[in-house]
Amino acid sequence: MDQFGDDLLLSIYDKVNDPDDRKSFSQVSKRFWKLSCLRRQPRLYIVFPDLLYYILPAASPKVDIFKCHKPLSNDHMKLLAQSCPQLSILDIYLDQNFDPSEPNFDDDGLCAVANACMHLSKVFLNRRLHISDVGVAYLIARLNSLISLDLSGCVNVTDESLKAIGESKCLGGLFLAGCSRITDLGLKYLAKGNVRKCLAQLTLAECDRISDNGIVI
Repeated sequence: MDQFGDDLLLSIYDKVNDPDDRKSFSQVSKRFWKLSCLRRQPRLYIVFPDLLYYILPAASPKVDIFKCHKPLSNDHMKLLAQSCPQLSILDIYLDQNFDPSEPNFDDDGLCAVANACMHLSKVFLNRRLHISDVGVAYLIARLNSLISLDLSGCVNVTDESLKAIGESKCLGGLFLAGCSRITDLGLKYLAKGNVRKCLAQLTLAECDRISDNGIVI
């Protein structure tokens, strides 16, 4: 099949109407899967992260939702940033089957995505332990349309992150379950900042350093 060009293979794919047949087409080879991505809905759900090197940037112009619940490197994140500038939803919480302390992307990778993907409105970073205040602050500063942020289980997130989040003028949902370093001071930043006018949902389960005084604030 190497003698056929991509344009011809895409024209063949366009004539296949049955969803099961289209799925079969995409499973022939990595090349066929890459081409099928050009005709799919604008979402990309990756089970094997290294396949990103095969399907990006081919699928990138259409992708506005990216999901991957496996370990990702900074290189994966930077490739995503370069290839998918129209992302609106970044759903990359880490599945509980994986050890969150293993090598994974950190603030550098997150900042690369935040810098390139200015349309992000929802970001899910649950259990990504290498994310810290630096990455969170940059995310808030760059994304003017961010309405939902999930940092559950990100144990390196501290009150400094909440200080940055307090400046947001559009965040409606903030999920901090298991962020054990957050204290009453962080809640004060939220209560006194711009975010108090838009925040509608706040989750603080297992935030053991928050006291009744913080809740009263």
